Formats: sequence, C-alpha cells, structure tokens
Amino acid sequence: MLARARELGITATFKPVKRTGDAWSGILAEAEEGCAMIVMGRGDDEGDFFWRVAVEVARRSRVPVLLVP
Repeated sequence: MLARARELGITATFKPVKRTGDAWSGILAEAEEGCAMIVMGRGDDEGDFFWRVAVEVARRSRVPVLLVP
C-alpha cells in the first residue's frame, strides 16, 4: 500500500497501533503536526473506500497522510 501511495506522489506513513500505553496520543500528536490521519478498518487496502479517501485527502491537502489500521 505504501509503495503504491509513493508511486502516486503521496507522502504516506503506516503506523501500526497497539491498544496499550499511550500509542493513541502519539498518533494524535503526529496528526496535529500537519498530517491528515486516516483510520482504516480491517480489510481496507488499495482500491477500498478508506484507501480512496486517503488518496483524495492527500491530493487536496498536500500534507502527509498517516494511515492507522
């Protein structure tokens, strides 16, 4: 997925999330620093709804996209 995003000229970061500790705060902090945060559901991949949303947000906003599975 990241390789495809980069081919499209989109700066994308994949960050796996664990429910322990303060991982959520770290992700929110990154999102507030000029990233659009896209929360993906199970089974979402290139071509699926959230992938298309991520691509569109990246194109319109010109900011890095943080993909959170």
